[in-house]
Amino acid sequence: MKKKLIVSFILVGLFVMYGCAHINFGNNSEYFPTTTAIPAADISVCVDGCSFTTIQEAINAASTESGMVISVEDAVHTEPGIIFSKNVIIQGKGQTETIIQAAENSESANDRIFLISEGIQVVIRHLTMRYGNPVGDIRSGGAIRNEGDLTLENVIIRENQASAGGGILNDGTLHIINSTIMNNIAKGGGDPYTECKTGGAIKIMSGVVTIENSTISNNQSKGRGGGIHVACLGELYITNSTVSGNYSFEDGGGIFINGMAAITHCTITENEAMNGGGIAFEGSGEEGAARGQLSYQNSIIVNNQSRLEKYGAVDCMAGQYTEIVLNSNNWVGDGNCAATYFGDLFLEPLADNGGFTQTHFLGKDSQAADLLSEDNCIVEYDQRGFLRSIPCDLGATENF
Repeated sequence: MKKKLIVSFILVGLFVMYGCAHINFGNNSEYFPTTTAIPAADISVCVDGCSFTTIQEAINAASTESGMVISVEDAVHTEPGIIFSKNVIIQGKGQTETIIQAAENSESANDRIFLISEGIQVVIRHLTMRYGNPVGDIRSGGAIRNEGDLTLENVIIRENQASAGGGILNDGTLHIINSTIMNNIAKGGGDPYTECKTGGAIKIMSGVVTIENSTISNNQSKGRGGGIHVACLGELYITNSTVSGNYSFEDGGGIFINGMAAITHCTITENEAMNGGGIAFEGSGEEGAARGQLSYQNSIIVNNQSRLEKYGAVDCMAGQYTEIVLNSNNWVGDGNCAATYFGDLFLEPLADNGGFTQTHFLGKDSQAADLLSEDNCIVEYDQRGFLRSIPCDLGATENF
């Protein structure tokens, strides 16, 4: 019998610095939602009655100093092609209360929303970004192209499209916390022999991407990496997160790794690809380079699909020149990638189980519950912000 769970916030990174919005812990009366006020802004943006009418004007103003907070007051704010030239914070009223969009609808969009320039530090929090489509940029990034240092906190990125990186293309340093990236498309375009078409949610062209307590769901790519594509110069560190329902026309329905990835206490399920429905990784054989490297622990990779039927790797595919650097306490349905545990594992559907994002609960009396000793429970809280009990569960959420 597990000990009674205590609800707590995950006080990570910018939560300590800037606070957070309302957290919903579901309908269980034993747990109570908590609200922390969104900090006051230095500058406001809205159609009428604010400091500025556009975000770009607010950034460019001589009076806007490094570190200032710009609050978007409109419920729906339409503004494409915003370029950051200063270190600022953009915030809304909440994930669904504030929407920034590149166009009135997805069909009329012809640019992304944000470009973070090299050397610039930006925080974007408490809002939704949608309808980006940078038609003139082959490298792309539908909602965001990051070449600087970007933190995304408590945001939703949805219904964007691009040649590559349907939601985000990263060439810098990116931190994603308590966020959802969903329903984005890497559609390719142009010469079919040179088009990129990878990374439905995120394309990590280069640099380091850290994802915590977040969900990547229902994205798709014409190429590899229906959810996330880690290119050969990219690094991914993903913890306490869910990768679910993504689709790749090629390999790696959830995640495709050419560079390196570290996956900890994650749930990767219901993704589909030609091969490697959950994850696929492949190196280049280049001496001295981190290519096709996977480190994973305390994670669940099950119930994915391969369209190669008898010959495909359903859940995990290791291609040529690959290396598993760390492998500890993982459940992989098809038993590939030197899994500790394998076989069928029932998960509940993706749903609002509390916290900022949707998650999958383990099924009742799951074999993946209570598998980890105290020494192996290396993450204190689960994706939702619930304290993990000892022994703790595999995957992103802790059942109770």
